[in-house]
Amino acid sequence: MLNDIGTIYNFTYEIYVKPEDGMWGDLSNGTWRGMIGEVKREERDFCINVMAFTMEQFHVVDFSVPYTVDGFAVMLRNPLPPPRWWSIVFPLSWDTWVVLLIFVLLLPLPLYLLIKAHEESKASLSRMYLEVVRIILRQDAVQLSSAASVRIFSGTWWLAAMVLFISYTGNLVAYITVPAKPQMLTTVEQLVETDIIPMVPDYGTVAPAFLMASEDRTLRILGKKLLLISAESYQDGFDLLEEGRYAFLDGAEYLRYTAIMHRVTNVYFLKETFFPPSISWIFPKYTAWKHKFDLYLQRFVESGLIDFWKKWLTEDVRKKMNLTESKVDAQQGPRPLNLDDLKSIFFVYLVGILVVVVAGVLEL
Repeated sequence: MLNDIGTIYNFTYEIYVKPEDGMWGDLSNGTWRGMIGEVKREERDFCINVMAFTMEQFHVVDFSVPYTVDGFAVMLRNPLPPPRWWSIVFPLSWDTWVVLLIFVLLLPLPLYLLIKAHEESKASLSRMYLEVVRIILRQDAVQLSSAASVRIFSGTWWLAAMVLFISYTGNLVAYITVPAKPQMLTTVEQLVETDIIPMVPDYGTVAPAFLMASEDRTLRILGKKLLLISAESYQDGFDLLEEGRYAFLDGAEYLRYTAIMHRVTNVYFLKETFFPPSISWIFPKYTAWKHKFDLYLQRFVESGLIDFWKKWLTEDVRKKMNLTESKVDAQQGPRPLNLDDLKSIFFVYLVGILVVVVAGVLEL
């Protein structure tokens, strides 16, 4: 944008990467610091940055027409995949397992009472438990009784068990051959319910004040949990992020850019952002030629060049740094099963052997 406007108006420029105090721009002890302070005192002609502005800033500097909308985003480390030896339980949810266990424990009792009501002398409660489990495992069914009520009861359970067995085995094949995706957070509400600590660099950003003053309870909780870290080194923050117990909070565009420059790839962003402000260039108050910049900034927005440039620059920087965006849900092609895929089966078998040993000792 600056190159094109400079060519149109025939001016050159010198870029300062950051202000001398390293701050974005806040009021401290009656003095404006950071980029806002330097522009206000006309130490700089104008400022280009992805920065949300407040009403206090609006009174001391001028802002151009907005050229994009940005918001505060939260970056987290990609979650670790669930252990593969749990693959044997993944096909059914935990509440389904609980309901199935309740059925297995309770069904033998009414079945036993029905058979006893017809004076079947061979009936026993332990045998009814074996018959219920036999049906779940799709073993050959035996005739428990010739009574119609017993046959209807057994047939209904056989039908339900067949659906459960087919559903389980079908999902089991999928979970063994394709690793389960790790659970990723998507909203701020989910984030505050975890033990993850959000952190933000202490360079005068308005995020802590916005969060603490928010009328939204979730955002206020996020603000109370917020950890301020040194603004001198983003690398320290990314090192904490790698531990998995911290989350990085900052402006979405700036955070993405900083992550690229620090070669951080094993991360993802919450889909939900908050406080989406309009982003503008910053000029000294009552700058006479601000409208000249407004004209072309508006044209850049209307033509779609802003979005094109952001996408192109991001891809260009990644390409030059030989970086690829990490994808935790990348699909794998066909492959042979290995021991890691089937270790849950051996674990179950080992548990069965231990139960046999205990039962054998008790029988002595």
